[in-house]
Amino acid sequence: MIPADDLRRAVLAVWAILSVAILAGGLLLWLLPPQAVFAVSQALQTPHPDAPCALCGMTGAFVAIARGDFATAARLNPDALRLFSTLAGNSLIFLGYALYAGCRWFGRRKPAP
Repeated sequence: MIPADDLRRAVLAVWAILSVAILAGGLLLWLLPPQAVFAVSQALQTPHPDAPCALCGMTGAFVAIARGDFATAARLNPDALRLFSTLAGNSLIFLGYALYAGCRWFGRRKPAP
């Protein structure tokens, strides 16, 4: 049986890693030109000839959301606004937690004599 404290730390570490990756990906939507975002998307795309997947159109929709064009995003993938909001909400919660944990950690440190 895994001790509860170890499990909590492991889940927190995985959440932190995923949240940093989500934040980095989100920042790239604003920092890179859309052509670069689409080039990365094409390089990572896996073929699925049978039927369109749930993520089809998501890259274009996320680029549209980053530009503030929510109508185009909804047209490209109806679930994009929901997923983007969920990822953005997770990022805000993570940043708040990281700030809180950082303040607690620095508050516990003893000043140098």
